[in-house]
Order: sequence, then structure tokens, then C-alpha cells
Amino acid sequence: MTHWSIEPNLLVLSRGPDELLLVNRRGGSPLHVQRGGAFVADFLQRISATPDDRCATSLAPAEMPLFHLLRARGFLGETATRDTARLPASAEYDAGAPHQIAAPAGTRTAVSLYLLLSQSCNLACTYCLNGQQTYQKSQNLRMPQQIALQAIHRFFETLAPGGALEIVFFGGEPLLNWPLAREIVVHCEGLQRTDPLGRRFRYHLTSNLTLLSRDVIEWAKRHAITFLCDVDGPPELHDACRPFRSGRGSFAAIERSLRRLRKERLAVSMRCTVTSTNQEQMAETAALHRDLGGVSSAFVPVNPVTSDEEILPADLLPCPRQYAEGLKAVFLQGLWQPEQLHPFNTYLGRVQGTERLCQACGAPYGNTPVVDVRGDVYPCIYLVGIRRFHLGQLQEAAFPRRTVLERMRAELDVRRIDGCRDCVWRGLCGGGCPVGRLTVADNPLATPDHVRYCREIACRTSQTAIEALLWHYADQHRKDQHLDRSGFPA
Repeated sequence: MTHWSIEPNLLVLSRGPDELLLVNRRGGSPLHVQRGGAFVADFLQRISATPDDRCATSLAPAEMPLFHLLRARGFLGETATRDTARLPASAEYDAGAPHQIAAPAGTRTAVSLYLLLSQSCNLACTYCLNGQQTYQKSQNLRMPQQIALQAIHRFFETLAPGGALEIVFFGGEPLLNWPLAREIVVHCEGLQRTDPLGRRFRYHLTSNLTLLSRDVIEWAKRHAITFLCDVDGPPELHDACRPFRSGRGSFAAIERSLRRLRKERLAVSMRCTVTSTNQEQMAETAALHRDLGGVSSAFVPVNPVTSDEEILPADLLPCPRQYAEGLKAVFLQGLWQPEQLHPFNTYLGRVQGTERLCQACGAPYGNTPVVDVRGDVYPCIYLVGIRRFHLGQLQEAAFPRRTVLERMRAELDVRRIDGCRDCVWRGLCGGGCPVGRLTVADNPLATPDHVRYCREIACRTSQTAIEALLWHYADQHRKDQHLDRSGFPA
């Protein structure tokens, strides 16, 4: 009699009637069962059907090779008695490397600093999260040079030798305050030349590009400025989502700018904010991003909470199931490599075994600070204006308020969250993008439907991306090894 149990971290994926992929989310090499998946699934089912996922049975001779293979891959564990306790859910993290994003101040290798050069915009997007009150959009606020340079010096000093500070020109629409962007670049280039620690700067502009001038192009070429621009679908669809404030469509102006940037060989990443309006055209939009000259494509479901903590209409939110199906369709198109396609690229390190996360992003560690025109700092672009996430002002001696980040880390730890604590995906997922969970929490206007949307959209995004990537690399491995569908050399 042999006593053995299924490893509690085992993730079993199926594709078709007879193909399985077994993955230990604590690491190790996956097992691609290309034929005989039904036999393996039945073998595992007999174990999992017993109390505590344990089984005591006499193995048949035909099952011995499978037993030894699963043992060798870490998918089965032999136990001394049926009462042996499992490892606690936190053991997978306690025994592994520390969170890859965490870093004490002064030792960070990279920080992305978002500067709200302007808090107003020339577009009137249907899903705009910049609230009228918190962004004071009617006042056309612009960031003063003093605030910008103070923020740059403050976060530049947190870098380790050789580290990089990415300056993200953000808004509103940052091109409404383009002269300040030029002053920032000049200042940073001088600072970089004289820095004894070899720290450096990178520059990125998130813009609707409708105000693109020749001057912007020349500065981008000279200083390797990269771009991110939203195109939410074909012309009529995009114009319905992202019109000018006058009501006129913006697609034609954006397309002209993209063609100019493509001609100058400047890198533009493309993004689509997914709502109920465009959720059925995600694959078509991915192809359009490529046709417009984008170097990457991103699909981000709209967050339901504005900076004023108002709630977007429920009928504007995409269906999580349909969004996930759209993501999968985009991936299976094969137009983009995984590293060029968001959200898939955010999961690459986790699927390849180089990361295991308790939280899904760097915001709770202060790695994506956002500075508004008055010098107020928030941990993420989606949290600007929400006071419970206010990290303080740059001028304050007590900045940053570490209790805010500590609370965020605790609230987003998948070992503590109901629904995540016992989920087999959690080590690879990290809980998914946390902004929905954070912004609906403690918001009296958030309905149960909004809370459910935030949880489901994060889960479906993670599971869709992880599963697609695992199968992608399994197929790639088979091709690289010149294996046929049975797994044997062709």
C-alpha cells in the first residue's frame, strides 16, 4: 500500500479531449501530455475524489511509470500517514525569493515617474476617469517647472547605481504643456551627464497625439522619447468612444499623427480601453493597431471609478466573459508576440518561472508614483485624487506616507484575500490588476455589481493570459524539440 497525494499547487489545463498541461505554480518544469490526457486526468481524479486529496491504493503495473513521472515533476507527494498536514498557503512564498518588485529606498533599479503636465484635455472620452472636481479640468491647470524638477530629484535619489528613472509625460493631455516637457528633458540630460553613479533617464509620452507638432517629433528623435496612444477601434467606433470636446471624431487626426511618427521610425505603443461599446471588436482593433504602425498593442478594461469617486454607468462596462474571449482571440491571431501584447506581457516572468507574486504590480511599493500639478503624489494613475491613497506632497518632510503603501500591500496580498487565498492560480496571478478592487473598496456608490465586475475582470484577465501563455510555450517547446503530437522525436 502506498500513501500519496496531489501537490496542492498543481494547475491542470485541458485542451481538447486528450491533451493536458500540468503546471506546478511554485515552479519547476510543466508537463505537456499530448496524448493520453484522459488517462492522466482519470488518474488524478481518483486521487482528488478522496478526502483531503489523499488516496491509499495499490498501484497497477501500468500506472507505475505515470506515478514515477508525476513524482519526479513534483506533482505528487508521498506521505507518511493519511493525517499528514499540508503546507500552509503562504509556504510557497516564504520558501522562495522575495517579491521582485520590492526594494528599499536608495536601491531601486527602476522607477516610472508620472508627471501630470496638464490636468485638462482636448478630448471628451466617454469613460474618462479624470473627475471635474479633482482634476479641476475647467481651470486648465498646468504643472509648474518647480514641481516637476522637485519630483525628478526626489525620485532620482531613490535609484541604485546604474538605475533608471522613466519620466512619463502624462495628463490630461500632456502636449497642452509641451514646453515644460522640453525643459524637463534638458534638465535631466544635464543631470545624467554629471551623475557619478551612472544613473540615467528614459522618456515616455502618453498622448492622444492630436496636437502633435514637428517640434515634438524632433525632440522625440533626439532623445528617444517613446509614445503611447489610445485607438479604441475602427474610425466610427473610436470616434464614438473618444471624440473631441466639440463632439467631432478624433480618429482622423490621430491617424495622421501616427503615420508621421511611423515615417520617422519613432516607437508608438497602442492601447485600447475596452468598454461595452467596443468589446466585440478587440481582434479587429489589434489588427488596426498593427496597421497603424504600433510596436505593441494593449487591451485594458475600463475601471468603473473616477478620480472624483463617481461610478461609471454599469452599461458602459464590458462583460468580463466577453472581454476574456476577446483577449484570447487577439492572442490566437498571432499578429503580436507575447512580449508585444498587453496584458500577456505582464505575465511572462511568472509563466517562465522567474517571478512569484503576492501582489500583481509595483504600485504598493511606490514604483509608479504620480505627481499632480500641485505636487500631490499618488501611487498609481488610477488612484489620483482619491484621498485615502494620497502619499503626501513633495514638499512635506514626512513624504511619502508609508502607511498608505503598507495598507495597500496588506489589502492586495493574495494570501489574505477571500477568493484568492485558496485559488490555484494565485502564485502566477498575484491577484490581477488591483485598481478595481482598490477603488470600489470603501466607496458607498459602488454597487454589488460593480464589486463583482472588478473581481471578475481581474480574475478572467489573469487566467486567460496565463493559460494562453502556458499553452503557447508548451507548443513552442514541442516544435523546438522537433516532437510530434505524441511527444516523441519526429
